[in-house]
Amino acid sequence: MTPTPSLVDALGSDDARQLCALAGGEAVAIPKGHHRRLAARNAQIREEAAAGARRNDLARAHGLTDRQIRRILRAGDG
Repeated sequence: MTPTPSLVDALGSDDARQLCALAGGEAVAIPKGHHRRLAARNAQIREEAAAGARRNDLARAHGLTDRQIRRILRAGDG
């Protein structure tokens, strides 16, 4: 199996070829780190709220709704 251009862009030519050889034609899922980025963003929001930032300001700064900010802050209490 030959590596796709996007895999070569992400890993480099040699590593992409090695991954294809190891996978043997099977599909390989490569995590994008979405959950880690969300956890970091949510931790930042909680820190800003603890420092006194208002919910509507947090929502605007992070491109979220007030309701999403409330859920993030409530989840941090548990």
